[in-house]
Amino acid sequence: MCLEGFFPFPPLLAELLTSNACWTARVTASNPNFFPRSAEGQSPRVLWIGCSNSRVPESVITDSKPGDIFTTWNIANQFHTDDLSSQCVLEFVINGLPNIEHVIVVGHTNCGGVKAALDAARDGIPVAPPLDRWLEPLVAHIKTLPDLPNQTLSNVVKENVKMQIENICSSDTIKSIKKTVYIHGWMYHLEQGHLEDLGFTWKVTPNRSEAGPAPGEIDPSSHWNEVFWWKR
Repeated sequence: MCLEGFFPFPPLLAELLTSNACWTARVTASNPNFFPRSAEGQSPRVLWIGCSNSRVPESVITDSKPGDIFTTWNIANQFHTDDLSSQCVLEFVINGLPNIEHVIVVGHTNCGGVKAALDAARDGIPVAPPLDRWLEPLVAHIKTLPDLPNQTLSNVVKENVKMQIENICSSDTIKSIKKTVYIHGWMYHLEQGHLEDLGFTWKVTPNRSEAGPAPGEIDPSSHWNEVFWWKR
């Protein structure tokens, strides 16, 4: 049923459309060819796997332009090994976008999804469905952390990022990779507006002829289950 004409147009939505028109005009004035070139295709160098949070817009906090970052979001920046959406994003980016060099998993402070998982693991507070199923792997992982009663939310956010990197590296796409890609873990600090490189990066390379991977790098055909963390 079409409701056109039954309700006044919401002022908030009118403001969004007006802001879009102003933004388009500013971009066109400074770079008349930006939108025509953008329509021709994309060539991002970064895949950003972030949390579905209104306070962490990757293009804004990195001062990037449309087309610079390929992005996927979900609750608590998860990469489930059985999630078709995540697997499709990774497959498309790695094998469909030739300029991709970096995959970044980005958590953030005061993450509600991670807090819900921590509360469930530590205090037995149930997570409401369907989030309970979505966060189940994270809850199980948190239960394995040492000194669970004293784990801080900030530390669990970091552990969550590390867990998702491990999940990415166990995917079929990464195990059969044909180019070198760096997989990083970052955390955005809401209180300061700063991005923190958490200091662990996985360099993934195609099958190498020499014996074994170099330090900090992995041969996905035979050593994909070994993790090499680089501390800066």
